Amino acid sequence: HGPIFNELVTSRDGFHWLRQGGDRPTILGQGKLPNSWDQGMIAGLSLIRVGDELRLYYAGYDGPHDYLPFHSGIGLATLRKDGFASLDAGEGPGEVVTRRLRGTRGPLRVNYRAGAGFIRVEVLDADGKVIPGFGREDCDPLSADKVDQVVTWRGHEAWPAGADDVRLRFVMQNASLYSFMAGEDVKVIDEPPGVPLQVLY
Repeated sequence: HGPIFNELVTSRDGFHWLRQGGDRPTILGQGKLPNSWDQGMIAGLSLIRVGDELRLYYAGYDGPHDYLPFHSGIGLATLRKDGFASLDAGEGPGEVVTRRLRGTRGPLRVNYRAGAGFIRVEVLDADGKVIPGFGREDCDPLSADKVDQVVTWRGHEAWPAGADDVRLRFVMQNASLYSFMAGEDVKVIDEPPGVPLQVLY
């Protein structure tokens, strides 16, 4: 009984899935206007990538599950590629350090928005120390809105030699980070208890 809406679940391998805990936001909510054609239920979500855009086709209903007769239609919502969630920094600069990443390869590519700010990236070794030449001051600032931007350090996109097991530190201000990619075969190394993902704002 009642309304139907869609929430986001995530998976690293396509087999094991995780739902966000706590107050989960909807990925696509019902229509908000009175008498909206999709104010009752959202169902049958299908996702198609077109260029740098994700198109979400869905069935919408003007009444809840136990409301008859209801009327239906097909809707279209759009989203940037990999734009389901982001890490955001405001006026106060923020930093986020990833878990250890094994099997990394360059170039490093990021999906971000920083029209009024910047993102810089540091490459850290497995012990959390900055690899020489790949610190925040070496990184050319990212300050646009791109879904596939190569990160460069002093104009070069080369990856640190022998850097197979690393962490990345993103330094951000007035920016949103949606995703990053450092090779096709990266594995996230689960940290032991007491070594959580660091998010500092």
